[in-house]
Amino acid sequence: MAKFLDPMIVRSPAYPKVLSRLKEGQSFLDVGCFMGYDLRQLIFDGAPSKNLHAADIVNHWELGYQLFNDKEKFHVDYVKSDILSPGDTLLQLRGKIDIISVTHVLNQWNLETQLAAAVQLSLLTKGSGSLIIGFQAGALTTKVGKVTGFKYRAELQTPESWERMWESVGGQTGTLWETQVRVRTWEDIGYDPKDTAYWEKNPKCLSLLLLGRSDISKILNYP
Repeated sequence: MAKFLDPMIVRSPAYPKVLSRLKEGQSFLDVGCFMGYDLRQLIFDGAPSKNLHAADIVNHWELGYQLFNDKEKFHVDYVKSDILSPGDTLLQLRGKIDIISVTHVLNQWNLETQLAAAVQLSLLTKGSGSLIIGFQAGALTTKVGKVTGFKYRAELQTPESWERMWESVGGQTGTLWETQVRVRTWEDIGYDPKDTAYWEKNPKCLSLLLLGRSDISKILNYP
């Protein structure tokens, strides 16, 4: 549990550009925000809170206030909603988000469900120039990973299958997404291998960047 409290967004190669764009007034949505630790990191690093949004299917927001003791000063728009079946409040953000962060969310599902979620993410963005970043459990070859203690099986994506999925997203939404995926070990991002022992087949970590309808090389040099 403690590892899930560490900010992940700072480990993204896109973080400096994300922070710069937020300081310029762009909007940001953290999907699967948990207690809001990434959002607190953004604010600590100078991002204004007025354009920050958060969404999660389970409400841990009050626990976050208790943990950080900051209810009087941490003001971020939080929505309890399922990305697969967005409620009215989340639907109001459609077409209004510049940057989305989604970490350890899509890798919970099979490929069909991941595609459905990715379509919803795409619809939330403004389109051209929008960024989607994050980390997901993945693999070098497509395989099904069993999560200990859970009934479902999650299909772990490869960089190639991830790119194909977003081509499908574009076809369904009339958008174009350029993808960059970097395969990293869990140690690369500060995890002890024991932290991922709940996967029966220990996966890799995919560091993800998607850019909506633009030239990705003009945005940042993604290693």
